[in-house]
Amino acid sequence: MGSIIFGTAVSLLVFIFPVAAALIAHWASTILSLLTLMGVWALIARRKKLEISRAEKAVLITFAAYFVISACFMLLHGILPNTPQPEWKFGHEARMLAFVPMFYLFLIAELKSDAFWYGI
Repeated sequence: MGSIIFGTAVSLLVFIFPVAAALIAHWASTILSLLTLMGVWALIARRKKLEISRAEKAVLITFAAYFVISACFMLLHGILPNTPQPEWKFGHEARMLAFVPMFYLFLIAELKSDAFWYGI
């Protein structure tokens, strides 16, 4: 019963995402944050290991590596002498890292692509 409600909540958030992002200020970030937190919770509370293909693992590793490399470059840029201080904004990088729990969430919830396309 809980997984049905969980899957419905994820489908509803993905369905309303395009409309809410266009009409209401800051709702895109709010919905993405909710999906990320739900994905982290799903990763922590998982009961069984999902079978992920090699191509999917490569995509997940690429997104995580993008975040790590960007963070390293920001740190090095701040440490090196005679360089202007970075602004320390992790907007795009955090979204790349948030893709990993959201992808896992979509696998757990068995999200259909129709939920997104009907929202548009």
